[in-house]
Parts: sequence; C-alpha cells; structure tokens
Amino acid sequence: MKKIFVIFILMCNVAFAATTDDVERSFQKGLQLGNQGKIEEALQEFQKVVSADQNNLPKDYYTQTISEAYFNIGLLKSKKGDLRAGSENYQKALSVNPRHARSLYYLAANFISDGEIAEAIDYYNKAKALGFVKDYQQPSDFVGEQLSVFKERNLSIDYRSSFDPDKSVKVNIEGNPIGGDQLIRDAIKGIEKVLKISGLSLFSQAKVEYIRQRNKTIDIEKWNVKGDKWEKTLWVKYDSNPPAGFPYKIMIEVSEQEIN
Repeated sequence: MKKIFVIFILMCNVAFAATTDDVERSFQKGLQLGNQGKIEEALQEFQKVVSADQNNLPKDYYTQTISEAYFNIGLLKSKKGDLRAGSENYQKALSVNPRHARSLYYLAANFISDGEIAEAIDYYNKAKALGFVKDYQQPSDFVGEQLSVFKERNLSIDYRSSFDPDKSVKVNIEGNPIGGDQLIRDAIKGIEKVLKISGLSLFSQAKVEYIRQRNKTIDIEKWNVKGDKWEKTLWVKYDSNPPAGFPYKIMIEVSEQEIN
C-alpha cells in the first residue's frame, strides 16, 4: 500500500507541473474555442492555465499569461450572464497583474450593469490612466460613453432658501451629481427640508460621494453636506418615472437613511 501511495503523489505532482509550452498550448486553445463560441470548452482550457505551478514558469510569462487567462475566464463568465463570477475573475487577474488594463475596464462595465456607478467611474479612470479607453473588440469606448452622463465637476450654485426667502447662499458641490443645474437645485430643496427638520441651517458645501442606479428610472446619490460646525450624510433619490398625477417629471426624495 505504501508504494502505491507514493506513486499516486508523484503522478499528482506531474499533473500540475505544466511546462511553458503546455500552458501556452492551453491558452491559445482557450482563445480559439472562445472565438468559436464554445464557452465551456474554453473555460476548461483557461482553467488549466491558471492551475499551472507558478514555480515552473518564468516570472514575466506567468504574470502576463495567468492574468490574461483570468481575464478571459471573467469575460466568458460575464457573457454567460454571471457578472459576479466575471468580476471575481477580473479581480484575480488584477491580483496577478495590478496593471491589467482590460480587467480594470471590464470591471467598470460590470459595475455599470450592476448599477454601481461610483465603482465603475473609479475602475474606468484607472484603466484610462494606463492609456486604455477602447477595447480592440469593441467599436468605441463603450464604458466611457455609458459614464458620460456622470461628469465629475465643481459647481457653485446661488440658492435662495424656500424657508427664508430673504436668505441666499452659494452652495459649492463637488463630485458626479446627476443632471443639470435645475435638477441639482431641486435636490438642494429636498436636502434643505431634511436639514430644517433636523434643526440645521442650510448647508454651503457638498460632495456627491456615491452614485448608484437602482434601475433605469431611479438614480441614488450619497451627499456629504457641511455647514457651520456640522456635517451630515444624506441620500438623494431621483425617480424619473413618478406615479401618475405627480406634478413634476422627476420626483426627488431625500433621506437620512441609506436608500436601497
């Protein structure tokens, strides 16, 4: 029994000790199968690549090829509709190679699909910093186009308080607020009501720290607002499909609790 056991262990070691040629063969086969639409077969080949023993491969080759294999697993998983598994594998690619720009870019795409706009902007900017703004397999910068409505900017809006018409304040806003000035003014009105209920004066500074799309008609922002000697976090919800009979095209709600 002892001899059989030892032979078994040696066989296992050989199975995982793939050479550079073995890894490259599986990688190229995975690409070919993926291009042919044979997703499951392609995943099996890429799985062989990422299972290779790092100690058997040159460092630069390992970093480049393993990160590419993880990326392709993520891409195939995403095409199957499993965005979570796709993102997990993009992250694995980045753990091997933090400068893997395609993983950064496609992570941004998945975050957009999940409605996590702040994270999408972060990963898109990282890809852009590496010079990656367009994938060769796509006709345009599709992630940048989807994020174009969420433009980071600094705004100064002169606002007259609805509670005290004689009082006006310049509100400085940073970040990626949704919409034009009028929509932001309406958001400020909603915030002012919550602050007045809380016994706080109108704020003069705000940073939109987080943006999430819950669905196609509802956007949610996290505002960090500041006044004299106080600071507060509020959530602003924009509903562009309000109930029938609502007098405005967009209904804006503000809450002290996170809106899910």
